[in-house]
This record gives sequence, C-alpha cells and structure tokens, in this order.
Amino acid sequence: MPSTKRTLLSCAALIAAIGVIGTPALAQDDFPSGPLEIVTHASAGGGTDTTVRTLIPDLEKDLGVPVSVNMKLGGSGRVAMNYLRSRPEDGQTIMLVTPTHLYTMAQGRSPLGIDDITGIARASDDPLLIVAKKGSAIDSSDALLQAKTPVKWGVTHVGSIDHASAEMFAKKAGIKLSVVPFEGGGELVTNLMGGNIDIASLNLTEAMDSIERGDLDAIAIMSDQRVDTLPDTPTAKELGVDAEFSTVRGFVAMKGVPEEHLKTLETALLKAMQGDRYQTLLKNTGMPMSSPAPADVWDPQMHKINTNAAEVLQQLGMTN
Repeated sequence: MPSTKRTLLSCAALIAAIGVIGTPALAQDDFPSGPLEIVTHASAGGGTDTTVRTLIPDLEKDLGVPVSVNMKLGGSGRVAMNYLRSRPEDGQTIMLVTPTHLYTMAQGRSPLGIDDITGIARASDDPLLIVAKKGSAIDSSDALLQAKTPVKWGVTHVGSIDHASAEMFAKKAGIKLSVVPFEGGGELVTNLMGGNIDIASLNLTEAMDSIERGDLDAIAIMSDQRVDTLPDTPTAKELGVDAEFSTVRGFVAMKGVPEEHLKTLETALLKAMQGDRYQTLLKNTGMPMSSPAPADVWDPQMHKINTNAAEVLQQLGMTN
C-alpha cells in the first residue's frame, strides 16, 4: 500500500478513535442529563407545594428536561432529607427547604446537618414582625425595649420559629419575657386584639391586613433590611438587637454536587422566579417581591437561621 494512502487511513482511524473516546466525556458534561427531581416535605396544595409547581413550567422550558415533585412526608422534614441523602450527588435531585428542616437540624434530630447541604436559590422570604394592638401600652419599639415587667408575647406553638424569635429578641434586648403559645395565627391575633397578650410574632403576610385596617402596629421587623410595604418599621438590627427570623423557602442540593451544575440550577431557578407565573404568585400571597435571591444571599441566610435556632432551642432544653 502506498505510504500516502496508509497515512490517510491512519489519520482517519485516529480521528474515529478520538470521536469514540470523546463522546462519553461530552455526555457527562451535559447537565441536566435527565429529569430533574424536586423533593418536598409538605403535602399537595400547601404553600411549599404551590411554590414548586408554579416554577415547574418555566424550569422545564429553560432546562429542556421534565421536572417532577417528589413529596416525602413525615418526621418534620427528616424523611425528605433522608431521601435527598440517598440520591447521587449530581444535581439531578434537589430539595425545597423551609424552617421546618432547619429547626429539625438544629434539634439534632435530622439525618443531615446544615454543612451537608448547599443553598442554590431562595424562593420566598416572609420575615417575622413584632406587632402590638394599636394604642396599647406597648405599641412602639421604645416601649418594648424599656419594658420593666415581663412582656406577654404571643407565639404559635412552643419551639416554633416565632417562639424562637421571641426568645432571641428578649435575650438580646435584655427584657423579661412571658411566652403565651396559641394554636395558630388567627387565635393569636384574636387574643392580641382582646388585650390578653402585649405583643406577638407574626409573619408579614399574616399581619398586613390587620396593619392596613389600623388594628395592629408593626413595632419591628426581624429581617436584615426594611421592606417596601412597611418602610417606617425599623429592623431589629436598627434597634440594636441582632435577631433575624423569617419563614423562608429555598432550594438546596447536597454538598458534593459539581459547582457548574449548581450554577446551571441557580440560573434556571432565578429566571423562572422572574417569570409572570411566579411574580403573580408573590403578589397574590403578599410575599415581598425581593423574595427571590441567589445562592450568595440564600446560603448564608439559611445558615444564620439554623444557628439562631440552635442557640434558642438549646437555651430552651429542646435539643438532643
């Protein structure tokens, strides 16, 4: 065989070999390479479920793969966390986290710790307000900070995020506290209006109707910055009290998922949150429009909520 022909055949064979070898490597970098699974701990129809399902159409369009919700109920988020831990660390399975997960972790009752997961993007941020009946003895931040007798502070359930917020605020502000637990926000507001308690912790979305009607005053907000709907309400930090608490929902993955996969997910989630469907959901639920946030905001916030929870729950003797 002439040398020129042999050379051409050798080159063709080498190119073919490179193609065969290179194909799997390219496939491995193709993310997502199949359906995306979002794990939740809540039942269908609630706020957590609605958050995910509202985002799915835009996520599927952007990522080009099917997106499904896998509800793993029970154990205050433990079942969902255990499932996430069992999945490959490739980013094809992510989870929507709420304070339920973070408090379960803080109590030492979770299969995962806060350092086992990494935040991808925040979907909602509903900060806690300290509210009082308009015209009551404690209807301003100054009156609260100067209270000499134990403040009757209404919360929903012992060990809840609003209970933790009350304990943390009182400790950092140096005021005495008498916690009064109720079964839900409606009962809490009724007792606040009836004068059975002095103040209460309520989410922004729970309190806004009563504030707008003039029934309640917002004394302080436990977020890192003021919100547009209550521009005159100071943050706890502005009052010299380091107490930041919010009912959040945000997406996480296991540590170990490749950084480029996390970035792809973050970009797609944030894009979906800016879509008409999700923006309408935020408006209709009264959630702050600043709720969507990238990983560099969400991950530190998630850690801080967990740290605050651990501190308060340990103080209350509610950790393992």
